[in-house]
Amino acid sequence: MISELENGDKIIMNGGPVGTIAEVYDSEFKLEVEKATFVRVSRGMVATKVTTTAKATGKKAPTKRNKSSTTKK
Repeated sequence: MISELENGDKIIMNGGPVGTIAEVYDSEFKLEVEKATFVRVSRGMVATKVTTTAKATGKKAPTKRNKSSTTKK
């Protein structure tokens, strides 16, 4: 997963910091944690890549339907 990270990916670091990758180096990332606030972080400290959700993509999430509401009248 870490080798596939690229500019623009949102990640969560070990210890909790969250940010967007601004630049990729051999053993580090330049991470934007706030607008125009950057930190350099070690690749080994990446906990996970944040995946897009229905809310972030603008798609509506599926809803549960109550069986009684789907019966025809």
